[in-house]
Amino acid sequence: MKYLPIFRIFGVGLLTTLVLLTAGRFFVAATQSKPTITIMTLGTRTCDALNQPKPAITQSEQFVIEVRGLATSEPVAINLTFPDGRVFSPTVAQVEGRGGLDGIVDTPTDPGFFGQTNAGGTYVNFFQTTSKWPHGCYKVTAQGVTSQIQASEYLVVEDAPIPQPEAGPLTLEVQSHVDQQTSGEQGVTVDIAGRAFLGGEVITLQMIQPNGTIIDLPAPPVSPLGTFQTSVDLSDDHQVGDHTFVATNSTQHRVSAIFTLHAKVVRTSGPVAITLTSPVAAAPVQGQSLQLQGKLFDADAQVTCRVVQPNGAIRTLRVVQANSLGEFTADLPLDRQLPTGDYTFLASSNTALSSLTFHLTAGSHVVPANAVIVLNGNNSTGLFQGTSADSTPSPVAISTMVSTATATVSPVATTATPTPTEPPSPPTNTPPEHNVIPPAPATPTTEATDSGVNATPPVPIGSPAPPTPMF
Repeated sequence: MKYLPIFRIFGVGLLTTLVLLTAGRFFVAATQSKPTITIMTLGTRTCDALNQPKPAITQSEQFVIEVRGLATSEPVAINLTFPDGRVFSPTVAQVEGRGGLDGIVDTPTDPGFFGQTNAGGTYVNFFQTTSKWPHGCYKVTAQGVTSQIQASEYLVVEDAPIPQPEAGPLTLEVQSHVDQQTSGEQGVTVDIAGRAFLGGEVITLQMIQPNGTIIDLPAPPVSPLGTFQTSVDLSDDHQVGDHTFVATNSTQHRVSAIFTLHAKVVRTSGPVAITLTSPVAAAPVQGQSLQLQGKLFDADAQVTCRVVQPNGAIRTLRVVQANSLGEFTADLPLDRQLPTGDYTFLASSNTALSSLTFHLTAGSHVVPANAVIVLNGNNSTGLFQGTSADSTPSPVAISTMVSTATATVSPVATTATPTPTEPPSPPTNTPPEHNVIPPAPATPTTEATDSGVNATPPVPIGSPAPPTPMF
């Protein structure tokens, strides 16, 4: 019998040990570096960005996400990329009005959303959509705060399916206050008149924007003769396109009318000029900053900086003062709450206006936290930092944690890896019908005046405006 030398036995054992340790480390690393996210809904629709079927819901419905493969008891950040490229956390995306989405400007402070995985590295929770979510394909991203690994999946949100108005005597007219036309330029005042309602009944009035978001308008009183009249300012902040106005009476009968909003005409004037300086060699990216530089303005002139967004809405950024040589600089952070696409910067004084365009590309899908991470102790409830009426942050419970065993009957579940392939060009499908009629709320909301319709009065281009927060 032949005996192996002791050093050979020791060498084989050491090699085997190293192989097992390496394999074990690789297995752990692979487990922690390849998390999955599953979205559970009751149906599917085609995601235009991918031309693939994805889980789908309608506005104001809930969906469930399950994240697996993260570290034990690890904080996990959830973020939502809207169809137009804006990035929000569920902290603000699930809230309407103060502290959340208003449907018009949508620039709330976003402290981020954080949950916590269980002992198996799994996180499950409900999330709530609202009528302020545009229709389209969303990207849902989950990232481990400690491990920094992430996974993403897509979700389709559709307009709430509402029956068309029934034939009846109700009528609704929406016209420009200036020329009584059914279209007008940003900044127009729109007159809304209804007839053939019941005398003195309580009605609801809503406006559906081109992207499908629903704005609740103050309900006008109905006269004893069954008529009402009110007006709404469609400011520079409103997106360009068809706006559908819907009046619903006390018996849930509806009538609608469309008003088309056109972009404000911008005419440059004077010898002034503006340029953009960016630390990015290519196109600017969400989450970075630009510097706007101007020259040839009047000495000590007040210069109003605005931006025309891809949807045609105009946002006032800030007012700066030129120096004695007519020059100025203004730092412009490009927040993740900005849509991606083509922008036009405007810089105007009382005597001149200059403009330039640039293309904003997508940045990170993760919203950086600017608040303390709030985690619950038993992982039974999702908590996030909300904002109360007095702007004091407070923990708010949004839903009860569920397991996969308690999911809805026959859910559609789709799992994705953390780095999905680059989506192909959007298909040339017929876009969904925008002029659907929303459901009347069960009880009239008290947030009507906070809906954002009159939140920012129109500011004529070429005149100074008061300083406003950046993006």
